[in-house]
Amino acid sequence: MSNLVKGITLLLTILLLIATCGQEEPTTESRAVTPSSLPPTAAAEPTDLPSPTDTVVPPTRTATSAFTKTPTPPATDIPQPTSTPTPTKQPYEVITGLSYMGGQDADRSLSIYLSTTERQSLTLLVLGGEYYPSMLRYFADLGYTVIAYNARSDTYQQFIQDGFCALAWAHAKADRYGFDAAGIIPVGGSMGGGIAALLGLIDDPTPFLEECPHTLPETDRVRAVITQAGVFDYTEEGDFFEGYIESISGFMGGTAEQVPENWAAASAITWVKGDEPPFLLVHGEADTNVAPHQSEKFASALEEAGVDVELVLLLGINHYTSVTDRRVFEAMASYLARLQEAD
Repeated sequence: MSNLVKGITLLLTILLLIATCGQEEPTTESRAVTPSSLPPTAAAEPTDLPSPTDTVVPPTRTATSAFTKTPTPPATDIPQPTSTPTPTKQPYEVITGLSYMGGQDADRSLSIYLSTTERQSLTLLVLGGEYYPSMLRYFADLGYTVIAYNARSDTYQQFIQDGFCALAWAHAKADRYGFDAAGIIPVGGSMGGGIAALLGLIDDPTPFLEECPHTLPETDRVRAVITQAGVFDYTEEGDFFEGYIESISGFMGGTAEQVPENWAAASAITWVKGDEPPFLLVHGEADTNVAPHQSEKFASALEEAGVDVELVLLLGINHYTSVTDRRVFEAMASYLARLQEAD
């Protein structure tokens, strides 16, 4: 019986202890002011502010904290301002709107490219040069004075007249523009090559200068002649594309049978005597408009007469690229350099 009493007493004691543990004093947090006692728009302040690093950032908003400061990048990380590069000086200036006849004559106009740095002693007189801007720029970049002139081409006489008048203009204006009149080199391509050749071949140009306001010296009119895919003998019908000879009968004043003297006078090969200046003939082996035979035959005639001549035949060059291909320009530049060394 006493054991039963002891057991009941122990059980009651345990239950009393359990009941007492469930009645702890409320903590400070549990006695915090209830939301109902705050102003409607105010929010309860936490009793302990979290450190800035504990701030929870909502995934859709960037957190901004008064406790953080955006660090200043080290001085080495700050991009430094760069100076504006000085514009490169153009190596040449171009003067346009000129005419070797004076006034405004679009058919007989010219432009001149003058080096603004070291100027070479030679000057290129290029027929139809405005149609070949890459060639003009190439040689102007090298320091050569380049004169690009246009000419009438209704008849072969006009073609020759305008070539000689442009040459006379160059001699008359050499001092004004600061180039050496003794270093003028006519340059021409295709039919223009034939005209360039005539400027170095014809001894007395007086008949071709009747309308020109300028004159030419009796000697040393050109330093040399350079041609590209030139036409030197119009009587070689097989050297030209089909229909070409018929197409230029008006230019000649009639067919070769009707006015053979005109066809001969227009052909540079007719005028070879042996006292001509040096020649460089450049021709493309792939030229089917004007066969390389034209340059080969003309080179042979010059050589037989004792004229200093160089013939350069280039693979893969056709009639059109003979005035645009860089290899042609390089052959010409090499020749010019040798001429200057010889002077």
